[in-house]
Amino acid sequence: MAGNLVLTRPAGSNAQLEAALRQAGVRTFEAPLIEIQATKSGLPIEEPSAVVIFTSQNAVEHAPEVIASLRKASETVVFAVGAATKQKLADEQIFALAPIQPGSEFLLQLEELRSVKGKTITMVTGRGGRRLLETELAERGARVRRYECYQRLLLDPPELERRLQRGEFDHVLVTSVDVLTALMSCLGQGLYSNVTLVVTAARIAEAASKQGFKRLIQARGAGVAEVLEAVTSAGPVGEMLEQE
Repeated sequence: MAGNLVLTRPAGSNAQLEAALRQAGVRTFEAPLIEIQATKSGLPIEEPSAVVIFTSQNAVEHAPEVIASLRKASETVVFAVGAATKQKLADEQIFALAPIQPGSEFLLQLEELRSVKGKTITMVTGRGGRRLLETELAERGARVRRYECYQRLLLDPPELERRLQRGEFDHVLVTSVDVLTALMSCLGQGLYSNVTLVVTAARIAEAASKQGFKRLIQARGAGVAEVLEAVTSAGPVGEMLEQE
């Protein structure tokens, strides 16, 4: 079991996970590595869309106009990139389909997204990021529009590197490649071998491994239950993926 974990999600989004971890005996330290800032898409949401895809929980939170329009659009099929985003939509009384495993690759495997030729698909997402969904759905014949409602700003928490250097904390939660990038920008490479990253997707683990991180624990997803399971079940080996 990991005895500590640095929580790197944006400020205000760590409360549930922090409470669950502390109840399980895991010490936490909040050091947000990204800040989510709302943006204006400029895309008319009045245009009909056969399919709407939310690529993150932040997309749900920062697109109230889209949520409001979906409550009136009974024929629009809504998709979420994973279970956590699906639950966020459910909290807004919006039913969504989602893959069992979170991620664009698994979303694209859903039967409902295999035949989309001629359909208009709106992706509710953040500025930048991956283009896998957009590219693949366009290749399948869909007209894909991006509704960018937020952007990510990388942060450099002043206390993080010092606490890791002193060994006060040695486990860090990494929920996206953007978080990984921010972490690398505020850590000396000499710390890479001393830190265990708790990652929430295989592609993040792959990116971290390529950058030189050796100690990785892969959670089954980004939800509270999945992260808690990964942290509390990890022993000297546990779910750790040692990269030789």
